[in-house]
Amino acid sequence: MNLRHALLLSSASAAILAGCATTPPQAAPAAATRFTIGDTDKVAPVDAAAAAALDCTGLQERALGDGRLEVVAVIRNRTAQRVEARVRCVFKDSQGLPIGDETPWQTLVLEGNSAEAVRFAARTSAAARYAVAVKLERSL
Repeated sequence: MNLRHALLLSSASAAILAGCATTPPQAAPAAATRFTIGDTDKVAPVDAAAAAALDCTGLQERALGDGRLEVVAVIRNRTAQRVEARVRCVFKDSQGLPIGDETPWQTLVLEGNSAEAVRFAARTSAAARYAVAVKLERSL
């Protein structure tokens, strides 16, 4: 082995060892839990028309300062037509049973292939789970 190979080998070893010595940066704690389309058990279309025309492209949940649960759902119109949809949230206890804390139906007018975020907040801190219900009122 000549001097050139020895220097190359030693500098490569030093680079490898230096890379192992560094600690990876710590991830910041998440302020909210984010969900996407795969979490369909949290979003329930009320009827077949809603299932065909609407979907949820994102969910975000977080605890408010007073311990109440807040949910933000992004509802998307998958059709090319303008539609009127209704959305509400049913809050549940830690075992998935409704606690009588339901938001009133909110009306969304969605243009073709558009999405809109809807925000819900539980009235009490007893809410641990939720289900977002969506239904299609009519095409406009």
